[in-house]
Amino acid sequence: MKRALTALAIISATQGAYAQGFFQPIESQAPQRNSQVMTELISAASAAPKIVNDSGREWDLSITGIRGGKGAKRPLGQYLVEPHMEFRSEYKDQPVETMCQFAYDLHEFIAAKGGDYHTAMKPGSDFVPYEKQKEFAISWWRKAYPKYKDMSGMFKDWFINDALIDATNLYNWSRRGKDGGADYVSWADAAVSALMKKKP
Repeated sequence: MKRALTALAIISATQGAYAQGFFQPIESQAPQRNSQVMTELISAASAAPKIVNDSGREWDLSITGIRGGKGAKRPLGQYLVEPHMEFRSEYKDQPVETMCQFAYDLHEFIAAKGGDYHTAMKPGSDFVPYEKQKEFAISWWRKAYPKYKDMSGMFKDWFINDALIDATNLYNWSRRGKDGGADYVSWADAAVSALMKKKP
């Protein structure tokens, strides 16, 4: 009887603490993000086009060459692999910092599932399935963007698809030269291609 009363008291105290805002459930707590990686992500996402001329042809050496966006000749989208696509959902209107936070958290989720570059170098490895990434993204954006819950099904799908493709492109671009060389670039291209095959 004493144990039952003690357990009841603990549950009541915990519920009271939640209700009064003393602490939040684990799933609602902001993850600890590496500040250096976040700075690099935001710097990459905010970069202006870096145009160079080579043999009469223009090349954009910044991320806007594969992502478009502010200051670029193309709107925000995916221009790394064929087919290219312009983002048309409300995702394109999100703050840069929010996009970068999602890119970071998505990578952490993928790494935890064994789908990051370092794991991919092992025999038999593969990308984390689109549906698993989609589940994570839905959960993340429900908390980060309240309007997401009010969208109709088709618009939700477009939003999540744009977010997954852009986050993968953005994170992997920001890590080029840090996480690997030519093999990393090939893997990063393949990661975006895999998502493009699943787009709604």
